[in-house]
Amino acid sequence: MKKINSRESDFAPAFTTENYNEIVFTSSREGATGKETDRWTDQNFTDLFVSKMDRLGEWSAPVLFDDTENINTKANEGSATLNSKFNTVYFTRCPNTPQQESGCQVYKSQRTGRRWGKAEMVDIKGVDTMSTIGQPTVSKGELIIYFSSDRKGSFGGKDIWVAFRDSKAEGFGRPMNLGEVVNTPGDEMFPFLRNDTTLYFASDGHGGMGGLDIFVTTIDTAGNWGEPQNLKYPMNSIMDDFGICWHPEEEYGYLSSNRKGTRGKEDIWYFIEPPLEFTLSGIVKDDRTLMFIEGALVNLVGSNGLSVTTRTNENGYYSFGSSQIAPNTTFEITVTKQNYFNSKGNITTVGVEFSKDFEKDFVLTPIPSEPIVLPEILYDLAKWNLKPQYQDSLQGLIQTLRDNPNLVIELAAHTDTRDSEERNDILSQRRAQSVVDYLIIRGIDPQRLVAKGYGEHVPRTLKKDIVRDGFLFTKGTTLDDDFINSLATTREKEAAHQLNRRTEFRVLRKDYIPSSDNLDLAEVNILINPDDKAAIFKEEPKTGIYITTCIVNGYNEEFAYDKNSPAMISLDKAMDLLRWGAISK
Repeated sequence: MKKINSRESDFAPAFTTENYNEIVFTSSREGATGKETDRWTDQNFTDLFVSKMDRLGEWSAPVLFDDTENINTKANEGSATLNSKFNTVYFTRCPNTPQQESGCQVYKSQRTGRRWGKAEMVDIKGVDTMSTIGQPTVSKGELIIYFSSDRKGSFGGKDIWVAFRDSKAEGFGRPMNLGEVVNTPGDEMFPFLRNDTTLYFASDGHGGMGGLDIFVTTIDTAGNWGEPQNLKYPMNSIMDDFGICWHPEEEYGYLSSNRKGTRGKEDIWYFIEPPLEFTLSGIVKDDRTLMFIEGALVNLVGSNGLSVTTRTNENGYYSFGSSQIAPNTTFEITVTKQNYFNSKGNITTVGVEFSKDFEKDFVLTPIPSEPIVLPEILYDLAKWNLKPQYQDSLQGLIQTLRDNPNLVIELAAHTDTRDSEERNDILSQRRAQSVVDYLIIRGIDPQRLVAKGYGEHVPRTLKKDIVRDGFLFTKGTTLDDDFINSLATTREKEAAHQLNRRTEFRVLRKDYIPSSDNLDLAEVNILINPDDKAAIFKEEPKTGIYITTCIVNGYNEEFAYDKNSPAMISLDKAMDLLRWGAISK
């Protein structure tokens, strides 16, 4: 702010009018009241100065905020703040009475018309002329005052303190330290209260970029201040940054700094925080050919309730603009195309402090007409119970079914040719049904699953080269009895029989419409924005138990919560999550 700053110290700006086109600030420039030099700073004593912006956006030359000595005196005055009506100013005064020791106190003055009345010391219980307090900021109703002080009870140097009163006609009560969440063994100074819930202050004790940095903290409904956050670059620098003020409704304001580019010892700087803007775009390709997919539907669902869909162009490109990608929101992206498996992804703008263009590409896998062999599932001899250690082989299929709710599939089980055809038919049917039963337990609609046992009737034809127990079986080989009997060793024959014993699935239909009566855990509306922490639930009548869905790294589990008991998870379920990779050891 070149037209405002001088070669001396200029700092601690504050708005003075409801039009927000005038600021008052502290300065030790020439023209300050009193001709003596402060022996501590070797500068003039500070006074409050004011500058106004005209209709063209030009700032006037600063003049004394008050030239009647009602506010500015031969002492140091500074760090002013005004109430919400802009008719009362609170500021710091450090008297300079010869042969008399005194501290700094908070004063206030009220405006009548264009003139300011005589300043009076603000009545704060326990604060007298020997106390050292200053740099005030007040709530909208003027019932709460914050200030900086090194008074007894501080954690180190200067701390932020607060005092309350019941009405403006009364004095403030005894000050309270804001506590060690805000204050440190270093210095905390220049508090600024925004909209009564957000406190900005300068500190050299919280760690930062260097010297004093500006931090922000917010108060919750219980009256507790949150962990202060550093405003970071470019608001802060490696030098001293302090004395910030914000427009109450718009994202701009002023701060004090001696960073590179400063004319004097400290200068006033203007800042504007551009609105956060996010976009999302990407490319959709075919997994088999890596060619672009035109006309794929891309659906965007946000934790804020937004749901919008677009299509890819001839180059497989899709995009969502800044009006659709909101701050502090988590989005799930679903890409669908006929005859392809759906694909999902997500992005989040929660905690993202700067505008960003997100990019998310997708590769869609075509739905094959031939069966797809599942990862190996082994059974005990002549048994069909699905062993726990092989349940994780089905996790990929479960996720596929959840991502593609319109698919109906056949679960097919095959045996080798040993034992009778009748027994193999029965055994394979039971094994296929055991897989279906497990999928139903995991929340898949039973109407989407068909169990089919093929026994020994469909020998496997290999789609690629496979090595089993050290033996190579080449692509295109059909593992029928003629081929197996031609093998040289018993071990090689056993390996071929193992390849024939398999579980497969194939897509029967792509047009299934989920029934509203069925509980599909994938359809539970989970709000995964950490700021919301909410989920859809149902209550069991007269039990006090709530049923909802717990998601652990993509694995959905129905979860029962009893408000009269601690939330717990069984050892068996924990072991399941461990086996599935949802949790680590």
